[in-house]
Amino acid sequence: MDPKAAAAGLNTRQIDENQVFTLAAARPGLLTGVFCFGYGMARVVGEIFREPDSFLGFILGTGWLTMGMVLSLPVLLFGLALILRARRAAPLPA
Repeated sequence: MDPKAAAAGLNTRQIDENQVFTLAAARPGLLTGVFCFGYGMARVVGEIFREPDSFLGFILGTGWLTMGMVLSLPVLLFGLALILRARRAAPLPA
């Protein structure tokens, strides 16, 4: 527990939220990148268990690749690019 936060009377959950917002403010694009990457991964995992569209079926005859997976790929890659960009950039002063 951060002594500064404890002195301010913050509980553990508030401290975690403050750390997330501080990190997000110091590294622009990181929070958006994590959200997009997580959303894309959740969509791909969801597509594993979903029945493919009847008019499309599986893409390229693979037996596992669906259109939902293909359409989730750009979101996933965009999120990854934002994360890498935010990690490479120097953190902004607080």
